[in-house]
Amino acid sequence: MKCETGAFDLTTAPGTTVTPVVTINGQTITNDLTFTLRNEVKSSTGLTPNSASPVLKTPIDVQLETSFPYELKKEDLQMWVYRTKEDNTTLTKQVNVVSVNDTAKSFKVMFGGAESAVFNVKIRHATFGLIKTENMQLTVESRVTAVSPRTASIYGGTIITITGTNFGTVKTDNPVQISYNGGVGSTHCYVLTTMATQITCQLDEIANANGDTGTLIVFLKTSEEAKCADEVCKDFTFTSALPEIKAAVAQWDETSNTWEMKLTGLGLPASTASSSMTIGGKAQTAKSGSSTEAVFTITDADSTTVKAKVYFEQGKPEGHSFLDAGIAITPKFVSVSPNAGSVGGTTIVANVQGAIAGSTLDITDAAGQSICDKVTVPSYGKVVCKTKKQVIASGALKISSGSDTIECASGDNSVCIYEQTEGATFPKVTGAATTGSTIVFSGTSFYTSGYSAVAIFNGIKADTVVANSATSVTATWNLGVPIVANASVPHLFFVQDGATGVEFIATSATVTVVNSLTVASSS
Repeated sequence: MKCETGAFDLTTAPGTTVTPVVTINGQTITNDLTFTLRNEVKSSTGLTPNSASPVLKTPIDVQLETSFPYELKKEDLQMWVYRTKEDNTTLTKQVNVVSVNDTAKSFKVMFGGAESAVFNVKIRHATFGLIKTENMQLTVESRVTAVSPRTASIYGGTIITITGTNFGTVKTDNPVQISYNGGVGSTHCYVLTTMATQITCQLDEIANANGDTGTLIVFLKTSEEAKCADEVCKDFTFTSALPEIKAAVAQWDETSNTWEMKLTGLGLPASTASSSMTIGGKAQTAKSGSSTEAVFTITDADSTTVKAKVYFEQGKPEGHSFLDAGIAITPKFVSVSPNAGSVGGTTIVANVQGAIAGSTLDITDAAGQSICDKVTVPSYGKVVCKTKKQVIASGALKISSGSDTIECASGDNSVCIYEQTEGATFPKVTGAATTGSTIVFSGTSFYTSGYSAVAIFNGIKADTVVANSATSVTATWNLGVPIVANASVPHLFFVQDGATGVEFIATSATVTVVNSLTVASSS
């Protein structure tokens, strides 16, 4: 028979010899067994942290006395937290030991959550027995300690900062809302940022909450609510004393070569710190502000009819309807990079502010002839052109949009000039030799830094490409150079580092490789 004792009364002196009473099926068994309590008591000196979320996993460090006499091993340690409930039953939860530090005589546990309450702690070592944890407690709760501001715009949109304890680090951990009558008629506050001690959220837009009063609630997932004193979370109010927009226009800034949104009105904020604008859910840049004017730089847009949302410190302002209908912007050609390219073809990038991702545009020379084999607009303001393999005389490029021609809008016209000429110092392939798994390109002006080499043969990209020197590049296909029936052109590109989108094509159509399939005869 083996048994495990509970804790002895603290008045029992160390070194005391005690006699156990053995009862089996209600019968007391006569015995002459004795055992002696240890002469020393070892304690746990602290929990870090000593509070945890009711719904999230929390790592907790447990420190023992540094004189604890046994080596710490995970399998020798057990820890529980427990409390006496209102009905006098005991709720006990075992906590998993995840690591130990024998040198420091400490160990780490992972607390998996429990209903909000104050729990006592019990620790047992397989050899030593129970470790003293008198007055050691773990507080399980999440609590809101401050809310700012406590007054929002009657139209919503206000950013609220919530300070407290044991919040989650994932936006869905702690939903927030303003409740007017339990869950009926509540306004969501969408979490923007969250960490253990602070949540920021933005109130949903509402028709008009003038006169409403609510209670701010932070939920712990969906199981319960964070604790909050009435003076902190109740009596959340809404105000109609708001900045007012009187007009909104799009304007072109010739200094920065960007589109801007200019708002004029009354009571606008002088500081840009609490002003924000989004277009299609993407943040724009607040440039300047005064009591009568606010200017935002448009850095991204999803349509040439810009429908922006603007929020100031109080939230959504009066007069937002001036923005709701949408304000037109047009493409403006600002610059092209690089300004010279290889006659083998070059990927060039035009900065066209107001160009919308996915739109259909083209780049032409001064005479209006397209210089591109392929044009894409992968993101706002970025037009990517793979130029034709031909000589392109130096001149100012233009952007073609349907029947419209867009000329350079920059004050410095030279930034829109481009050329492709024979004999320029760009990568050029003069020969190629193949082995079983490699093609070695020979040529001139190969880049050995600042660019990454890419090789493609028969539509298959090489696994590795190494620029050996300015005259030699080795491309390797791990499964062997692709098989082709006839002589084919291997393609070599040099892609500029830094995600600029610029690349030079070094391929020469006169250089081909033969790699046909051969079968050896056998007898």
